[in-house]
Amino acid sequence: ADVAVPSSNLTGQNVLTLQPDLSSLRILPYAPSTAMIMCTAHNQHSKEVSPLCTRGLLERVLQEARERFSMEFCVGAEIEFQLYHHEKKDGLPQPVDTTTFANTGTLNEQNDFIV
Repeated sequence: ADVAVPSSNLTGQNVLTLQPDLSSLRILPYAPSTAMIMCTAHNQHSKEVSPLCTRGLLERVLQEARERFSMEFCVGAEIEFQLYHHEKKDGLPQPVDTTTFANTGTLNEQNDFIV
């Protein structure tokens, strides 16, 4: 399972919340009953964008490039997702896999589900 890096100061009591960016809401063309939305990670106490938020980091870098160098970039995103079974257990959605994050074996093990 994923674990928090000690220097992140994230604990069970000090967590990040996700704020959806509604302008990024998209219906997936290959799965019309499914949508995706991008989020920014915020400190739950201060409500500020977390320095651990990669989307926030990208925005800060782009802003600095605009202000200091008059440069603009066109960038793409690496979209992470998790697949859930339609059926719930104890009222909760169940993930298709419970393997470690970024484990390449996950795609191989779930090939029948994905294809």
